Amino acid sequence: MGESTLEGEIHNLQETITRVIGRVEKGQQTIEQLEEQAQILTSFIKSLLSKDKVLDPTPLTTLPPP
Repeated sequence: MGESTLEGEIHNLQETITRVIGRVEKGQQTIEQLEEQAQILTSFIKSLLSKDKVLDPTPLTTLPPP
């Protein structure tokens, strides 16, 4: 798994999180739904990281907030 693929996935996750937060703020989504999606995203991130055992964590810490 290349670093660019991981960066792309992280960018997609940031966009998803931003959209979800917007829906919660507008009252279109409940906190329970948000928690469920957060668990799914966490599992997905863990699976991405487990595929690349030598992942350099630097890109994860240098990304701007969504």
